[in-house]
Amino acid sequence: MESKIKVDIKEPKLVKFSFEENSIEVEPYVSLENKMILLTNYASTFYEDDNFVGNFISAKYALMLGVVDLCTNIKIEGLDINTLISSGLWDKIKSSIKNYSELLSDKHEVMKAFADERIITHSMGTAFDKISIKINDFIENLDLSPEGLEKFTDTLKEASKDFDAKYKIE
Repeated sequence: MESKIKVDIKEPKLVKFSFEENSIEVEPYVSLENKMILLTNYASTFYEDDNFVGNFISAKYALMLGVVDLCTNIKIEGLDINTLISSGLWDKIKSSIKNYSELLSDKHEVMKAFADERIITHSMGTAFDKISIKINDFIENLDLSPEGLEKFTDTLKEASKDFDAKYKIE
């Protein structure tokens, strides 16, 4: 490779349009910082409790309002989400953001990672809970008298012989 060059990169200009006599300004890119805020908020809202449908809808609308709040000059206080969507303003906003599809792709990846982590955590936790219950039951029912320990030892020796006979590698 030959010599390196310096590239002057200018920040993209705001996208401006009129909507119902309002002058709307939209950041053309969701910044990395704003992505982190939006995706963290989405995930925490989605997994807030066990109300899957309610959490899904709340997270979806929270993401939309977050984009409006962080990427436009529109105040979200008192903004009706249904009117935002039905008026077509939401479509104009998201189509003005060049990396909006990237935000959605990142959201999908984050949620998949969260789901995978939750599956592992819950399934491992469940397996360990079941094993610990069985171990506790076993210990509670263990006869610690000399006769009981001798019987237990004989049972282990017999099980070991059976295992060796079945799985002996020659």
